[in-house]
Amino acid sequence: MTLWEYYIDMSPEINYLQYNIENCEMAFDKLKEINEKLRAAMDLDSPENPLGLGHYNRIIQDYLIIKVAGLFDKDTRTISFYNLFDNASEIEKIEKEDIIRYIEEKRPRFCAHYDRDYIKSDENKFPNTQKIVNSNLKEILKRLQIILDGLKNKLQITNHKKLCQKF
Repeated sequence: MTLWEYYIDMSPEINYLQYNIENCEMAFDKLKEINEKLRAAMDLDSPENPLGLGHYNRIIQDYLIIKVAGLFDKDTRTISFYNLFDNASEIEKIEKEDIIRYIEEKRPRFCAHYDRDYIKSDENKFPNTQKIVNSNLKEILKRLQIILDGLKNKLQITNHKKLCQKF
């Protein structure tokens, strides 16, 4: 096996989490953009169609909620930060961030599934886009990326040592 093959085959799990973080960052930016257009389209003088923008807003928001919550999934069948790290203390700190707890609450009750009792309750349970786009979610995703980069670095060093021992 060549050095290049070692680096390519570092870990499908790491590559999957990398892909999800990048998608979440893109979805966050797009949600912010669409939501700004939607808010402007609510003006009666606006030529924009708020209904169409509202659909896009909801689609991107649901995607973002499902994917971000998935990064912290504890189900052992999933690829998540919890299932990739033995010591998840930094992940636990990040999960305690208000926006992550908010997202984790919305995922099983309103986005991935529709909890009848939750939706019918008196309180407004719809996900609040402004709460998401005005949060520190982008910074949280960057912190997760740094953690992932640290793991990649460790794997590269380990794989390089293994390769050197073979040759």
